[in-house]
Amino acid sequence: MYRQTWIIMAFVVTPLITMSALPSESKINDCFIASPTVLHVDEYSAQFVWVTPAGLNAGEISVTPYSGGQQQRITADVTTPRFQKRDENNPEVLREMDHLRHLAKVDGLEPFTEYRYHIECGDDATTSSGRFTTSPESGQTDAFDFVVVSDGHADRMGGQIYGPIAEAVGGVNPAFVIHTGDLTGGWGPDWDRWLPYFTIARPYLQSSVLRPVAGGHDVNETARNFRAFFAFNDPDGDPADEDDMGTYYTFTFGNAQFFLIDHTYDLETQLEWVERELAASEAEWKIVALHQSFANVGSRGNFFSGLFNDHAEVYEQYGVDIVISGHDHIYERNLPFGSQGVKPVNYIAINSGGNFREIRPSPILEGGIGRQEHMYAHFNIDDKRLEMTARRADGTLLDYLELVKGEDGMYQELVMDKAVDRDLAIEIAHLYTGQDVASDLRYARRDLQAEFDSFPEDEAPLMMTLNVSSFPRGSEIFFYEQRNPELWRIKQQSIEVTGNTVEVEVTAPENFGTTHRSWSPDRSESKWTSPPSFQLNVRIDDRMFESVTIYPSLGVSMDAVSDR
Repeated sequence: MYRQTWIIMAFVVTPLITMSALPSESKINDCFIASPTVLHVDEYSAQFVWVTPAGLNAGEISVTPYSGGQQQRITADVTTPRFQKRDENNPEVLREMDHLRHLAKVDGLEPFTEYRYHIECGDDATTSSGRFTTSPESGQTDAFDFVVVSDGHADRMGGQIYGPIAEAVGGVNPAFVIHTGDLTGGWGPDWDRWLPYFTIARPYLQSSVLRPVAGGHDVNETARNFRAFFAFNDPDGDPADEDDMGTYYTFTFGNAQFFLIDHTYDLETQLEWVERELAASEAEWKIVALHQSFANVGSRGNFFSGLFNDHAEVYEQYGVDIVISGHDHIYERNLPFGSQGVKPVNYIAINSGGNFREIRPSPILEGGIGRQEHMYAHFNIDDKRLEMTARRADGTLLDYLELVKGEDGMYQELVMDKAVDRDLAIEIAHLYTGQDVASDLRYARRDLQAEFDSFPEDEAPLMMTLNVSSFPRGSEIFFYEQRNPELWRIKQQSIEVTGNTVEVEVTAPENFGTTHRSWSPDRSESKWTSPPSFQLNVRIDDRMFESVTIYPSLGVSMDAVSDR
């Protein structure tokens, strides 16, 4: 029998972003081209960097304990790191800027102490002030807060989206902010694309230490601008060694150690590096941050492919607690992944300013599906307890995670009971898409395909055949009852998967014939205002997973509509 198949898509409409929301100038003022930023802080020292026009004197910085005490005054080292920007007359050509980078390192600080700083720009007139907190001594269990943001895309979408997020993060006053990449949404080698970030992120750059991660937009063909400003492996401003090392690094803060991965650089080299670092780590909490997600169901659908899976094995082996990333412009938190009896790893993807991409249902996502949200992740670590609150810019709660470790190093029972073997997670992550991720799934949502044996009539039962070829044989599909006459109705039932399809009786909504009179098999005139949707779950090896709502891709026999 000839069948016509088509897909019903769901669309999310977001408010128009106006460029008027961006700052009228892409710099702080005529002296501070790039905002003063606090970097590379440890227990006893801190680095400060800012950028000015050429021809100015070396800037100076004074640092004083916030509660009062002896002041230190340092003159910055000034270099010309040769920031690059597009040539105005030939966009294919990069020309070097003569901007000055002022880099000041202050030593002799006290651990876990809040300081205020005051910077004189170098023009004998312009100043800037802020505060920061040094790291506790390694192993100390004092409570502290930090925030993770991602995909600010400040030069393209920052005004109305990332601006409120930055304001909210500044209000949290965390010890440090990890930005997991794409600070800029444009082309990293063009210095002009960086400047809006320093204006928009000012609320937290003034009050926290920045821990940046390289994203694809930040690097593109070269990481020169990223490395030159953030002083990675390049303290003298000489870019000659630019390709010798990526911008991956580790730092400790009390009883936590952080491992920041540069996905734009050689992942195999970084795998060897991070394994050595993890093996030597004595930290209670181990957190990995990078730009590109290892385990993403929505958006690009990348799920432990290639070297990401090799990294995941090392993370599980050495007790990593959290892997947090961005890149996919949605919020997702997976169920914890780990082998039985092993402390699992929690994978989280966040989005603070990127344009939304498609979300998809999955049995291994907390809540069954990701979220199209702009948000930040606020973490608090207090000895053996970690708390994460995912919040929108207005402070409303999006998600909550609590991890509490016992004497055996394992999490509380509630978390351990949710753990899923990673190999099984890979097998079922895209269970409800019904197709291979590599088969043109990128950015699209295509739920399981269904076919009806007849055209739907008002409140009339009909048989729906659901393609379940992606389900493991022997698993059970549990359909939840739906009684609302305005929706598609179905009885609660459990069906074992023994082949590629299952059949289930459903009932069309009331007034279907009136509301959907112009329905057509080629979708050209389809007016379905209530597409079929069903809530279901899957049982595998006597375990129920996260329930989901699916919107089946629909097909119908051409014979059933030939006379309509």
